[in-house]
Amino acid sequence: MATSRASDHPRVLVLHAPEVPTYFNAGHHLPVFSVAAYLRRQPGIAHVDALDAAALNITWRELGDRLWAGAYDVIACQNDLGEVSALGDFVVWARGLCPRTRLVTFGRLSAMVPGFFERYDIDGIVCGGDYEAGLLTFIRWLADPTRPRPGVAVRSNGGWVDPDGPGQLLPVERWVLPDITEIPFDAYDRLYARDQNRFCGLPGRRELVVPVARGCPIRCGFCEVWQREGARERRLPVRRVMDYIRDSCARARFDYVAMYAPTFTLKRAWVVELCDALAAHGGIAWKCTTTLDHLDEPLLTAMAGSGCTRVSVGVETLEPEAQSLLPRAKRSSTERFDALAACCARLGVELNCFVILGLPGSTTEGTLATAAHLRAVGARLRPTFYAPYDELLPGMDEREVARFNRQLAPATLAPADRTALHELVHGE
Repeated sequence: MATSRASDHPRVLVLHAPEVPTYFNAGHHLPVFSVAAYLRRQPGIAHVDALDAAALNITWRELGDRLWAGAYDVIACQNDLGEVSALGDFVVWARGLCPRTRLVTFGRLSAMVPGFFERYDIDGIVCGGDYEAGLLTFIRWLADPTRPRPGVAVRSNGGWVDPDGPGQLLPVERWVLPDITEIPFDAYDRLYARDQNRFCGLPGRRELVVPVARGCPIRCGFCEVWQREGARERRLPVRRVMDYIRDSCARARFDYVAMYAPTFTLKRAWVVELCDALAAHGGIAWKCTTTLDHLDEPLLTAMAGSGCTRVSVGVETLEPEAQSLLPRAKRSSTERFDALAACCARLGVELNCFVILGLPGSTTEGTLATAAHLRAVGARLRPTFYAPYDELLPGMDEREVARFNRQLAPATLAPADRTALHELVHGE
């Protein structure tokens, strides 16, 4: 019988609980494996398992078997924006099967509104900083409650105690890249099989996600990345990126690499160095996400020559009034966009454009015109709804929080506008 408890040498499970994802991006699920790999290297931790049960590859019954057999002392459950019901369901299973296990949650949603999670029967909440640092802080606190808890709230004596400082942001030397043998690539392949899902993965092609950078200095008001990862970018050396790609490709088949970074081309010299290394390696297809402000024809040419097949950019809107409310790096003229789109077409690089529907200052007519223009120049459209994360409140219920999923139009829009914008997201 499983009778887990906090211990000086704990057994740990890091997982994403079973759920139907709002949409699927393997990069968003990668922290399960990065965190597990990091914790394995820390002294005093006996064993760490990693499980992405949100990739539609496991049932609750199967998870229950894992919990029963694992005898875990600590279980860390990842949360995400717009996806809130899984944690409550998971707590029911975990408390029923291993009542002495200590439960902690981490993820994008708890970094935005940690107080929301105080309603669940859990023991800790990672409120800020890098997930690895927060979970290690929680585990160390279990062994010694006098230790500081930067970025981590805990339940103590029947109530919640706030963090005693901001969460820690790890230097790149301490990052640990995921173990690819743990990642359920078969399940990920199935979630990418539909062509309309190409704004994340490529149908019929296996993706290796490489987390190359964290943090973003652009500070878009609608984005939570810089609030969670910091406004100063931290980036792996090219050597580590290449070593990981070589090692992964030697151990398994991958058709392309997803360079996972908020603004991939932020550091031009680094990108050129990587392109040279990829070309010398013999070439492997890859894709990235960046901004129009950090792209030009010479850089795109170097990227295409080293195997870049797709660039995703945050266009957001082409409406002048709405653009005026964006950070300066996100304000791009139609003429500049058209020139870069033509350059991508000449180089054979697919241009994938993020567009935000319902952005402050925008109109439905202007949004539809933006979408039409992007398609007219051969770009691919990836629309999502504006989600004002600053309006998330701890007292909201699960349904209210789930509305911040970027796939549903806000109820404040007129019915005709809702229909037109939902057609952009769901009708293609």
